Formats: sequence, structure tokens, C-alpha cells
Amino acid sequence: MAALPKLSYVFLSYNRAKYIRAAIKTAFAQDYEGELEYIFSDDCSTDGTFDIIKECVAQYKGHRRVVVTQTLRNLHLAGNTNHALQFVESDWIIRADDDDLATPDRCSIIG
Repeated sequence: MAALPKLSYVFLSYNRAKYIRAAIKTAFAQDYEGELEYIFSDDCSTDGTFDIIKECVAQYKGHRRVVVTQTLRNLHLAGNTNHALQFVESDWIIRADDDDLATPDRCSIIG
């Protein structure tokens, strides 16, 4: 059986303080048995979203690589996506938005 591919969970955010905690919780709950990294990229939010991301990541007790970054100015969806991609260290990307509630097997199904 072939090895599972390394996946990058690219999580994009902008001004979603109300929803971001739940979305991050489901991102970190992935049951993927292969290598998985998380890239959280905030698009210069003004409502505290970035602070919540940093708080949630600081509480993460898992073993996976986690990158937290923020754009210097609002770049909108395409610009934030391109910004986040510079931190990816895999060939496979799973893109998620700041209000996505993922089932624990999302990455396993894709992988």
C-alpha cells in the first residue's frame, strides 16, 4: 500500500471573529493518519479574528506543524490564498474558510 500523501490544511480568514473558534476546532480535530500541516492566513482582519487564531493555536497540543501568518494589508481572497501558499510544504492542499466546520474525516477522505 502506498504511503499517505502529506497534506496542507490552508485556512483563510477575514473578519470572522464570531465563527473562527468553531472552525479552528474542527480543523484541529482531523483524524488523518498521514502527515498534515496547518497554515492559518488572516487577511488583515480588523475585528480581532487574528488574535483569536493566535490564541487557539497557542492552545493546540498536537504534533503537527502550524504556521500563523497575516497579510500586511487586505489582499482579498486570491491575494490571501497566494500569501498562504508560500508557507506550504506539501504537494496537496485542502483549502478551508474561516466559517467552515469540517468533519473529522475531511482530510482522510481527501488523502
